[in-house]
Amino acid sequence: AIVEDTPEEYRGELVDISGGGFSMRTKMGDKILPLEKGDVINAQFKLKPDVPEMEIWSTVRNKRKYKDSDLIIFGFQFQEGQQNRLLKHYRNQIMRYVVERQREMLK
Repeated sequence: AIVEDTPEEYRGELVDISGGGFSMRTKMGDKILPLEKGDVINAQFKLKPDVPEMEIWSTVRNKRKYKDSDLIIFGFQFQEGQQNRLLKHYRNQIMRYVVERQREMLK
């Protein structure tokens, strides 16, 4: 049972990322995450294996099914404010990563 205000750890796959947030889904076969719009998470992820892990507080903005599957995709928005003191730095890294990936895809 989920106890209110008690941290839980979830794992998922990053689907998309931008300077404002990211989307994530559960892995095939895993349980659907018990998240709802407005829930706050402390997202921890790496953009590439050779870069340090980012830790960004984020809010669930939406939840949708992926096409005709049972996969649920969650949309998260990065929170502004004191608890994300490194957000500007992380956004710069994220935007550089996005531009690199776009260049790779256009080749």
